[in-house]
Amino acid sequence: MEDGKLYFNDIDRNQGLKVLDLETKEVRLFDQAQAFGYGAFPMLKSNLLVKVEGETGDMSGQQSTSVLSLTDLSDGSKKILDSGRWADIQPFASVAPDESKFIYLRTRLDNQGRAFGSLHLYDLSSGKLEQVTPDSFVNSYNIHGYWLDNDNFITTVNELGDNYDGYNNYLVKIDLKEGLIKKMSEQKIHRFIQN
Repeated sequence: MEDGKLYFNDIDRNQGLKVLDLETKEVRLFDQAQAFGYGAFPMLKSNLLVKVEGETGDMSGQQSTSVLSLTDLSDGSKKILDSGRWADIQPFASVAPDESKFIYLRTRLDNQGRAFGSLHLYDLSSGKLEQVTPDSFVNSYNIHGYWLDNDNFITTVNELGDNYDGYNNYLVKIDLKEGLIKKMSEQKIHRFIQN
């Protein structure tokens, strides 16, 4: 939310990022999706848009791609930050409160076709990309969470990621500045919902 507006992704018929004015109840398209795979996250203080776009490569003449980019909303210029095959970069991101950085989920397949994932950080001031969680089964570290402040992100991790049992989730705090991951409680939780 920003200035009484709610921004949300609408992937029905590749529409894109929409905005709901909470006062007038008007819904309008903010950014048109150009690809089948799409996720966009506004950084309105910075006038930037984090975008993940991708194509499966299933159609003739289409390549398998996923691309993470940063679009300057003032002039439409786009900077590619990361890219890979379809689903290497998942269409989710979480932006720090001061918009100085964001995290996203990157996945890869091992030689047995199993999906592994890790959270990655992009810092706008340094332009640096770095992996902030270890590789684990794709459902282990959750991209959805809560920013305690600009350097600490709280989310869940499934310590027994290979069995995908949601009841083995634990809350963790990821210190992005120091690169530390700390379990917050021994109590298992089913789900952590972002406010």
